Amino acid sequence: MATVWNSKREGQLIVDRIDQAFVSQYHYRYWISIVAFLPINGYNLFFYRQRPGEYTRSIPIARLVDASFSQLIAILKIIRESYQFTFTYRGFSRQERQIFRMEVN
Repeated sequence: MATVWNSKREGQLIVDRIDQAFVSQYHYRYWISIVAFLPINGYNLFFYRQRPGEYTRSIPIARLVDASFSQLIAILKIIRESYQFTFTYRGFSRQERQIFRMEVN
């Protein structure tokens, strides 16, 4: 079954989840990891935080099933409007990462 995506609404839901997980603390490192996940033909997004000398904490913030690459870019742009965290990309081709650098970062 195809999912109809509203990138603006989905992006805002993800920003709300980040708001809940993010607590600005001194010396913490924060980033968002975007993972291409072939079994669901979509993407998973994780929010990471780490304090020096401690283990990394990963918080799942979204699972985008049957989302297209262009929809993912639109969602990431909405997140970028609110947060300037580093984005890391896993499971993407070199060309796709280049598109991310030009359009999202």
